[in-house]
Parts: sequence; structure tokens; C-alpha cells
Amino acid sequence: MGAVEILKAAKAGNTTGVAAAEKKGNSNADQIATFLNTSNPNWSKADLKTMLDNHSKLTLSEAVAILGGKYSDGIAAFDKVHQQAMMMSDAMADGIVKQFTNKFSRTSAETTSSTS
Repeated sequence: MGAVEILKAAKAGNTTGVAAAEKKGNSNADQIATFLNTSNPNWSKADLKTMLDNHSKLTLSEAVAILGGKYSDGIAAFDKVHQQAMMMSDAMADGIVKQFTNKFSRTSAETTSSTS
């Protein structure tokens, strides 16, 4: 729900509303980072929080650009969102492999990294 609140406030040009919704979203990101870190100690809570915060900021910049009619900026921002999401998924996959090393063969790890 936090993302929807941020977008509604951004669309309305309500900077105070954006700030309040971002604060709520940051609290949610902290809860998610805590949960994920508890689920897999190979994922640093601080790193997860940074990744989630960066993802939110990049997504907001994309949305603001599109809402403002700056479509080229929106496309460039989307590229950054996509790149950051791929980095985040790689970090999470690495944590899963470390947590469950016995479930992954050397061949499957090599195949995965060669297709990235």
C-alpha cells in the first residue's frame, strides 16, 4: 500500500504526502529486511535494507518522470530500476545457494552463472 500512497501523493504534487508515505515505506522495508535476514543469515539486514530503499527511490523517480510527462527520463529511470532489481535478485539467489549448498551441484551453479 505504501507505493500506492507515494504515487497518489506524487501525482497530486503533494510533497508532504510523498515524504509521509516514504517514511511509512521505509518502515516496511526495514520489516522486510529483518524478516529476510532472519530467514537467511547469508543476507545482511543492512544490505537488504539498502537494496529495498534504493529500489523504492528508483521506482519513485521513474513514476515521477512518467507522471510529469518526461517519458525519456522515465525510460532511463526504468532501466536503472531493472538493473537494480537484477542485482537484488542475484544477491538473494547467492544467499539461497550459500544457505542450501548441499542442494546445488557445481554444474548447476556454473550453468546459472553462465546464463546471467
